[in-house]
Amino acid sequence: MFKDYLKESVSNLISIIGEIRSYRMLYTASSIWAKEVDHAYELCQQNLPSDVFSSVKADHEAWLSTQHADLADIRADGQQAGGTLGSVQIATDSAAYYEKEAKKLYQVLYENNISYQYQFEE
Repeated sequence: MFKDYLKESVSNLISIIGEIRSYRMLYTASSIWAKEVDHAYELCQQNLPSDVFSSVKADHEAWLSTQHADLADIRADGQQAGGTLGSVQIATDSAAYYEKEAKKLYQVLYENNISYQYQFEE
């Protein structure tokens, strides 16, 4: 009886550790994409012609103006799911949110023939 309990406890612990690692990895991805947004915007500011950058700046400021509310919505959706699944959902959706903005900024650089590199390196 105790042996079965111990076996089940160890199995649950291993499962929890795996979930924590997954969540940590997704949280890291969100942080990396958030830094890419800043990096891409800085490259746009430094390299784009002023008329193109003014449009990029207006779009980015609009994105920034809703960022807090957008991330709050992402957290609320994840909390509604609850538990580990909710935490993973928050991390995944947050990473996707930042990734979308970073890619939009990098796309403008690409369209204007400006070479760039992503900031993140393994």
